[in-house]
Order: sequence, then C-alpha cells, then structure tokens
Amino acid sequence: KKNQGERLKEQSEELEAFRSKDKERTETQLKENNKWEEYAKLKEQEAKDSKDKLETLNTRLDDAGKFNALLDVLPGTVEKQYWPLLENHLSGIVTNPETGEIDELSVKQVADKVRDQYADIIKVGSNGSIPQNAAQPNSVFDTSQWEAMSPEDKRKNLKAFVEQKNRS
Repeated sequence: KKNQGERLKEQSEELEAFRSKDKERTETQLKENNKWEEYAKLKEQEAKDSKDKLETLNTRLDDAGKFNALLDVLPGTVEKQYWPLLENHLSGIVTNPETGEIDELSVKQVADKVRDQYADIIKVGSNGSIPQNAAQPNSVFDTSQWEAMSPEDKRKNLKAFVEQKNRS
C-alpha cells in the first residue's frame, strides 16, 4: 500500500508536470503563429476556471461557518452521522455579503427549527450535577493501621496513606 501510494503520488506529479509543459507548449505555438484570438480565449477560459474554483471554495467556507454556528447554538451535540440532515437547513442562515459575518438571529431560528424537527438526534448533556457514583473525598486515613494491613489492603489504600502522610 505504501509503494502504491508513493507511485500514485509520483504519477500525479508527473501528470501535473506534463499538463504544465503541454500548456506552455500550446501557448508558445499560439504566440508564434500570431493566433492571438485563440490565445486570448485560452486565457479567458483559465480565468473563468479559476474564478469558478474560487467561488466554490468560498461557498464551502461560508457553509462551514454556518454549520459551526448552528452546532454551537444547538442545546447539545449531534453525532456526525446526522450532520447531512443539518446541512439541508444551512440555506436559512443569513450572512452579511460585505463582511461575511453570520446573522445570529437567523442561526437561532434555524436551530429552533432543527431542534423541533430532529429533537431525537440531539444529545443533551448532563445538567451539571455530580453523578452519585462520583469519587467522594477520602476521610482521614489512620496511618497507625498501615503495618497491620495485608499486602492487598495496602495496595488499595496506598493513595490514601500517601495523601495522609503528605498532610502531616
């Protein structure tokens, strides 16, 4: 697999180098043959492709910001397997076209809609209370009993013994 990955990477690099050389050769031929119109069309197509790619990346970045804002506002967590359901609601979130900032009110409205529609996929965390089986603080350990303990009891109580010795 490692060799295949390396070969794939090398072949991708060779393909990219070939495309670059072919592009340069085509441009050179057009310039030499005074075919400026074709050269101009070629450059316009490259500019259009670059613009389309940039717009796609900006749209993806904008959607990612909206998605993160939605996840932050929801009252709990949503497992990754359900994220496509949330992505369907991103169109309801408004962004400022000049600054790119996300409108918090629209995020809250979409979050309320999602919460009403998909309440069963939102896992709400605990209410901040300590569970009943949480570790309780140790009472004062009687170090005088240490010598009389069995090795098993000593292993169990070693931490309490050390803490008590450090306190004294």
